[in-house]
Amino acid sequence: MIASANLSLQPPLSDPGGDTTVQRAMPRFYTPKDPIVLIQGGKRAFTHDSGVQTDNGLIVCRMLTTTELSWQMPQTTNRYSVRGEDVLESGVENGSVPIECEALLEETALLDPGGADSIASAAAAAVSTASPGTTFDQATAARNIAVEQTAWYSLRQPGIDHGPLLAYSGITGTLPAVFSISPAAQPWSPMHLDWEAEYVQSPNGDQDWTLDEIDYTLKSTAVIPKEGTGVICQGRAQVTGGASNALSTSVANAIQQASNIAGTAPVPIALKEAYFSQIASDITATYQALKLTNFSTPPIGGQQPSESALLTDISTALSQMDVLSCGLSGLMTQLRGGVPGDGVGKAPAGGVPTPFFAMRGGFLRIKRLRLVDGFGQFVDLCGSSATQDAQNFLVSPPLTVPSQPGILGLPPRFTAPVYAWFRYMDADPTKPTVEADYETSPVCGFLMPNHLEGSIECFNADGSGAGSIIPQDDGTVGWQVAPGINTAAGQDPLSSLSNSYAVQFARGLINWGIADAGQNREAALSAVLRCIDSTLWAVDPFGHQGDEHLSFLLGHPVCIMRGLLELQLQDPVTVPDNTVLAVPIRLGNLTQWVDGLLGYFVNDDYSKLYVADAASAGMARLIGPGQGFLSQINLVQNYYDTFANDLSPGATTGSTPVTHPYIDTTGQLCIRPNQIVNLTLLVEPLTTVHATMGLAPRKEIGMRRQWVTAGLAAIAPTFRFGPVLVDPNHIRMPIPTDLAGTWVWDYRSAATQWAENAATNATDDALLPQNPPSAMEGWLKLEPAPPASTQQGGTS
Repeated sequence: MIASANLSLQPPLSDPGGDTTVQRAMPRFYTPKDPIVLIQGGKRAFTHDSGVQTDNGLIVCRMLTTTELSWQMPQTTNRYSVRGEDVLESGVENGSVPIECEALLEETALLDPGGADSIASAAAAAVSTASPGTTFDQATAARNIAVEQTAWYSLRQPGIDHGPLLAYSGITGTLPAVFSISPAAQPWSPMHLDWEAEYVQSPNGDQDWTLDEIDYTLKSTAVIPKEGTGVICQGRAQVTGGASNALSTSVANAIQQASNIAGTAPVPIALKEAYFSQIASDITATYQALKLTNFSTPPIGGQQPSESALLTDISTALSQMDVLSCGLSGLMTQLRGGVPGDGVGKAPAGGVPTPFFAMRGGFLRIKRLRLVDGFGQFVDLCGSSATQDAQNFLVSPPLTVPSQPGILGLPPRFTAPVYAWFRYMDADPTKPTVEADYETSPVCGFLMPNHLEGSIECFNADGSGAGSIIPQDDGTVGWQVAPGINTAAGQDPLSSLSNSYAVQFARGLINWGIADAGQNREAALSAVLRCIDSTLWAVDPFGHQGDEHLSFLLGHPVCIMRGLLELQLQDPVTVPDNTVLAVPIRLGNLTQWVDGLLGYFVNDDYSKLYVADAASAGMARLIGPGQGFLSQINLVQNYYDTFANDLSPGATTGSTPVTHPYIDTTGQLCIRPNQIVNLTLLVEPLTTVHATMGLAPRKEIGMRRQWVTAGLAAIAPTFRFGPVLVDPNHIRMPIPTDLAGTWVWDYRSAATQWAENAATNATDDALLPQNPPSAMEGWLKLEPAPPASTQQGGTS
């Protein structure tokens, strides 16, 4: 028997679940890149991209070398051959040298075109010894030997079929890598580019540029400063073959992605499917039908490449293009007075250096370009000699300045690292610096536009009804509490709205209603309803959220979200405040189907609503009680048929634009670096919001489902009717019965008291009410069905 100690073998108890703090990376900083120069026809060397002549960029390791060379003489079918040891007088004959070097030496003797005469001489001696008196043409043999030695150089051209050539080759053994041997030629290995350029700042700074869809474009009224008024910069940049490799890789990736489309079916064992789907096959066939045109490839055997080359050959041709690339290295640093804009350097001791541009935005004139090789040889490309024109180059379209050849337009960029901090924030006004997360919601409340009455119904973040912003008979705008809330007369939104940001939104419209009274203009409430309606034309209403909530079927709920925007600039050099002006940023994007921003308020100023795009106000349609699609039924068809007659191609406004001062139609806000801007956003549920600034890549933030799901599920829209004749004890009226929920009738039983009765659908059956009908005014409310887990007999 084996005695054992009484030890507990139970595993240790694990700690109960809880919160874990996880470190998360901050947004990336972005810095402007120096302009890139491409040099075509620079005769790049294999040192720039030796991997293009290998399989998948890998160098093959040889176990054997070239061991024999054979050739054929005219008027004979016999082939003469020679081995490396037949040509060499002696080998390495050194024990400290690896044995493999002996084979490499013999291969060098066979493949060196300069040794063709020596090989022919050795062959002539061998023939004379074997067959005395036999005539051997040594000169012809040397020529044929040189052909055999150099024929394999054609392997440098991957666009041709190498098989037939290698089948007739007189080389026995394994050939070395193509890039390892260079044919005899004039030595030329371009190494760097010497450059000199003049930078001129835009006379009006960023005011000469317009923030377009994703970047800045130069205004047609911008004045180009004269030559000699700017800052001269110069430097030296290393040249590479990266441009052709990048293009080649992009085409190869396109082919790979096309062949993998719809790859869901299993691949049979021991078989490999050519394409995952018919779509992949069709797209790949379309790619393969493309012609190989407009590629500057060297002639093969005196002939141009075939025009029927496949897209795979286009990828190969791109990788073989004689194009060198380099950046004007150091340009940004010179524009910053020698202080690197890498976010790491320190400010110089003496204040702001000279010259110093905190923001680059202007024009660049190339003064001189000189390509220099590793042997000190050079070629003047631009402005470096009397025969080279300083404007003798092409400018890519994004940098082209109209009617100004030879000048590069550099859009505005900060010369130091910058990024946009765009986040949803806590809706609690007492926590303005807390970022929203999975348990902190930025939702301040919900809005439900009601075009039947020209009003906006407001709900709290939990979906409970708060009240409505409604037009009054005297032309003003008032607040009406939600049915069922007992309040005293004269209450404002604060009486029922729980979030102060939502309260300020409602008060802003009420204040504008007072200002609009008696004015010969559209009311602010109508203006915001029309802008929301027109913006929704460009938003996918159900693509992200579906229609699982009742509020989506009865209207378009709008989320009131709290956000923050900051343009963080990491520049060690402190410049005067008037040096760097506020830069424009555009929130929202009508061209993005999933962007649901309908409008926003800046820094808690609720007297002005910024719309996502000027087109939202310019192309707005008439909508509201008795207007547009809500007009008399006999007028709706004509309104539909002429809906877009006032929108000609290129038009930015229609015949009924929104012009109220409450609506800001600039489509952008201005912000200074490191300035915090608090935002209140009106957003379609479960969509995204984009921030476009041009100074950094476009930023996108999304909405978490848990922020809005409970509130959307609880929203119970109300519809005001009356006066109507009903039985006070049995409310019967025509109501939809195909919606999941319960209809109730809310009405005032006293001046400050509410009553609620169930509403029954009225059918075509003739019924005599037991009680005399009464005329009353009230609200029909559709209360959503409770979740299945809370219903009688339901399961969770």
